[in-house]
Amino acid sequence: MADFTNLNLEGANEKLNKALTDAKALKDNLLASAGGDASTILASLESKVSDLQSSFADMIPELPTIPNINMQSEFAQLANFDIYITTIPITNCKHNITVWPSNES
Repeated sequence: MADFTNLNLEGANEKLNKALTDAKALKDNLLASAGGDASTILASLESKVSDLQSSFADMIPELPTIPNINMQSEFAQLANFDIYITTIPITNCKHNITVWPSNES
């Protein structure tokens, strides 16, 4: 596995390093306490698990807020667009051409 603890490397990230270090500490604690009393193991692992959870939570960026949009009013504005008369700009021409659709269906 790559050594990401050197901060001079491309892609090195302090938050990822902390999460990986906490995961390794949890694994080492599990291996060291194998075969012991379950209540003792649980007590020793609870702090390691909470450290790992907080490390993962720190890696997640804050979500941006979006404005509250009234979708019905947006659709009403779309329904009011005039789609029957279209002005088509033609390059290298001084005038625009207006096209009226035929009423034939």
